[in-house]
Amino acid sequence: MSMKLLYASIVVVIGGLVAWGSITYNSLVNTRSELSQLSSQITALETGLEETAHQLVRTEEYLTSANLTISNLESELGLYRDLWGTVYTRDLHPERYAGLWQYLVNNPTASDPTFAQLLDFLREDRTDENPYVAKRYDCHRFARDVHDNAERAGIRAALVHVVTSAGLKHDLNAFKTTDRGLVFIDCTGVYEPEPGRAYCRIVDLKLGGHYSFRFLFPELSDTIVDTNIGTITRLVVVW
Repeated sequence: MSMKLLYASIVVVIGGLVAWGSITYNSLVNTRSELSQLSSQITALETGLEETAHQLVRTEEYLTSANLTISNLESELGLYRDLWGTVYTRDLHPERYAGLWQYLVNNPTASDPTFAQLLDFLREDRTDENPYVAKRYDCHRFARDVHDNAERAGIRAALVHVVTSAGLKHDLNAFKTTDRGLVFIDCTGVYEPEPGRAYCRIVDLKLGGHYSFRFLFPELSDTIVDTNIGTITRLVVVW
């Protein structure tokens, strides 16, 4: 009888060991599976962190480039302000200069021309051949018509308002050429224009300077005319 009990006990023990071994094996398999999944997640996180690090580097490079661009633009704007006064865009219409924006033609697809393209346009434009009529067709009307004709032709143009130390107020145009930079053009005509005579001129214009010019046609005349009307005390460029 004792032998049967012994055998039974051994069977129970062996069965327990087998059951424990099975549970342990399954637990080990599950643990390995979980470790494998965890390893995959860690790899994915490492890949994500590496990509994030690259993005941060690219962002830092972009910010550095943007800061340099901003610095350059601020320098250009400071130079622009020092040389050519106040600059407005066509979306900003201060009441003080409301007359400069009235009834203008603006072409949203207009672009900056080369200097040669500008000359071609001015050569074909006939605004300067109109007679000057005080308070009816004066410098502002000439500048307005040149502006509108240029915009219609796809050329980006600006109106310019000048005040001199002698109290003279005058309007003309500006164009930002792609090869010669900012160019000031005055196509104001005279009281009795000569048939076939071109009156458009390129103006040397900056704050504190004199209003001097050369006639454009014949091409870029060497004769420089200094109007001696005082120095430029205010200069407003309206794009």
